[in-house]
Amino acid sequence: MDVKTGALVIGMFYAVFGFLCLFNNFVVFTIFQESPRNSVIEVFLSIAVIIVGVLAFDGSYNNRSRKLIPLIIFMLGQMVFFSVLVVCFIAALFNPDLIVKSPMMKERIEKITIGEVRTVSCGLALLISALIGLSLWFLSTLINCYRCIRAGKRNEETEMGHFENIRY
Repeated sequence: MDVKTGALVIGMFYAVFGFLCLFNNFVVFTIFQESPRNSVIEVFLSIAVIIVGVLAFDGSYNNRSRKLIPLIIFMLGQMVFFSVLVVCFIAALFNPDLIVKSPMMKERIEKITIGEVRTVSCGLALLISALIGLSLWFLSTLINCYRCIRAGKRNEETEMGHFENIRY
């Protein structure tokens, strides 16, 4: 698969994922009447995912490398966030008392054991590590597409003596 096709697929994936998250946020808000503060943050993040996905799709489709930059920056931030989560889950593996004895967890869960905390922390750390690997693959595809578009034709003179206008 060509890197431009890969960037098209990644952009479409992020746009569809953003629409699904936006739909999910509105469904949860209308059915469960959750706190509006959390829902507003999730709605803004969903809209941001839609925007960067559409920009990446348009940028790779129309050979505009600048439109790939927002998704590249978004993915870097996403990977930093995922890395912090993995470190927190690994810390919970080595010191599960932080979670078991926290007052917030005692209010929500009646009886939680150290084994359950370790099992859930290990599973979530592995799952998020797999997401980091997938994000790295997507990021390398987007960076290769960015470089491919940037290395493409510039405004050069053609055989007829006219200049081509290629937007970047």
